Amino acid sequence: RASYAIAYASASAGETIEELEEWQETTKNAPEIPKWNVLARFINWMKVWTFEKLHKWRFWGILAFAAWPNMFFDLCGIACGHFLLPFWTIFWSRHLSERHL
Repeated sequence: RASYAIAYASASAGETIEELEEWQETTKNAPEIPKWNVLARFINWMKVWTFEKLHKWRFWGILAFAAWPNMFFDLCGIACGHFLLPFWTIFWSRHLSERHL
């Protein structure tokens, strides 16, 4: 929740988040990851996939990422703030996923 609030306030003020800037740089340089480094390529693919699905599906993406405790939920909170998603969208999708799934 705190990650969402910080990211939302930052995006509302027109500021960028350094971690997201670094993430964008690393994904742009993905072709530079050697083919033998399967783990690094997989992690990079997961970051891209997570942001794309969250941006596209919004409520349903949050619901899916919050359905079980995982490391992507923190990334999900930061991305929701970055995309300026309303608090109630995040609240209800998280509530439904934690209580009913």
